[in-house]
Parts: sequence; C-alpha cells; structure tokens
Amino acid sequence: MTSIFGIDGGSPDVRAAEHLLAEIIAALGANMVLFGCTHLVRTSEPHIALSVELREADAAEIIPAALRIARPGSGKGCAAEAARAHYHRSSGRAVRFPGQQRLTGVLPVREVLAKSAIDGILVLAAPAPDPSTLVDTRGFLRPLWQDGQLILHTVPAANGTLAPFELENPTPCCADHA
Repeated sequence: MTSIFGIDGGSPDVRAAEHLLAEIIAALGANMVLFGCTHLVRTSEPHIALSVELREADAAEIIPAALRIARPGSGKGCAAEAARAHYHRSSGRAVRFPGQQRLTGVLPVREVLAKSAIDGILVLAAPAPDPSTLVDTRGFLRPLWQDGQLILHTVPAANGTLAPFELENPTPCCADHA
C-alpha cells in the first residue's frame, strides 16, 4: 500500500524543488519513496510544489514539520493540489520513479518501458516510435503524468535516436547573443 503527500516548500524554481525533494528522499530513505514529482503552482506567487508517493502510510511523520503537507482531498492549498494531481496521475514531473536507476546510456524504447514505470514515449511532432528505436537517456529523464500514464517526452536526435525533451542543464534563452 502507498500514500501520496503534497509538499509546498515554496521552491522558486525547478532546481530548488529538486534539491528539496532530494533532501526529503534522503530523510525518508530511498527505499520508502516510489515517486517524487514537481508541480508548477500557478498562483499570484508562482512556485514549485512537490508530491511524493511513499511505501509506508506512516512515513508522513518524518517529513520535516516546517513544510506544508497535504493528502489528496485534504483541502485547496498548493500542497493538496499537488497531491491530487499525483493521485489522479493527471500532472506532475517525475524526478524519482521506479526503475529510474536502470535507465542509463542508450536503450531501445522497449527496454525503457520494460525496465521502469514509464508507460509510454512521446516523440514531439512525430509518430509513436518503433519499440527498437534507441533512446539516449543522457542520464536525465523527467517523464510527466498525463491521463493516468507516465509519459517520457522526447525529440528526434542524431543518427535516428531519441533524446529527452528536457535537458539537465539547458542553455538560457539569449545566452549566445545577450
């Protein structure tokens, strides 16, 4: 059995949210956390909330008390919204997911799907990939919850391979001509 919790630490950006999530996973124990996701909060003060899906229902007791924590259905705050989205698998960017550690290097689509919780691979502006198409994981995968499935968004890359749409360290807009 699992429990899902939303956490709103007020992270101003994805990098800060991922850092907070890493601290939470370390505090809880890596074996306890199945999924850890980020959620964009669209309010007058945009920021990133988190959701975690834990192996044990009583794990909430060891999440830092300073964070606002909610379960799906526990209110209307940002933490509760993140928990609801995760529970319904309707949105959220998975930073931590089952099988993630097995997805290194270049793998065929069929292996990415077989070795992890990723349910599908979407190629932007292209048809669904053949199961033998290679995915260069680049050591950084952030699939998204969509319509109940965990979907990895990719783009065509060199030599007919696919690469994750999201880069770990993207070049800031206008960096080469600012």
